[in-house]
Amino acid sequence: MKNIFIIAILLSSFICHADAQNINQAIDGNQYVKQLADQRYQFNKSLIKKLRIPYPVAKSIFNSNSLVAFDGHTYVLKNNEVVEIKGFLLSKKALEAITNKLLMLDAYQKNCAENVNRSYSESGRDLQYVKNKDRQFFAALKQILSVTGSISDQYQKPNASVTIEMAMNKIKVQELSAEQDSQNIAFAKVK
Repeated sequence: MKNIFIIAILLSSFICHADAQNINQAIDGNQYVKQLADQRYQFNKSLIKKLRIPYPVAKSIFNSNSLVAFDGHTYVLKNNEVVEIKGFLLSKKALEAITNKLLMLDAYQKNCAENVNRSYSESGRDLQYVKNKDRQFFAALKQILSVTGSISDQYQKPNASVTIEMAMNKIKVQELSAEQDSQNIAFAKVK
């Protein structure tokens, strides 16, 4: 009986230790977004000065199984889904809505960065296309920060889970596809 008790204590302390290590491994999302924006900005600035520096790497903010902290709240991702925001009690539908918006914006910013990098490697690049995709990249990063900030603000209200779900459904994010036309502007179509 004592052996079972000792094993249970050791097992629970190991689990708590593993959780504490995971919390320490959380990426600071606000800093990461600013770093991505700054890398692209510095790259664009170097082009104006006609300096040759490598293209900024197109990176995803939300990886499959990771912890990303925005405004002090840790988003737990498993299998490309936000399964929990530590400290928040949210419904499954609210988490699905958050997942849809954040992962779509993340895929969009990465796609824009890849398209711009690919355009720079081509000999006859369309400068307007490059500028447009750059703007979309910065807009997507800004909207990621805005959405995560909105989630933090909405949680203070009564019925936070429902309020957050409704707020996420109000945010319109352009559907992303690999064959998108160059006339698309971030989150709105130009005709």
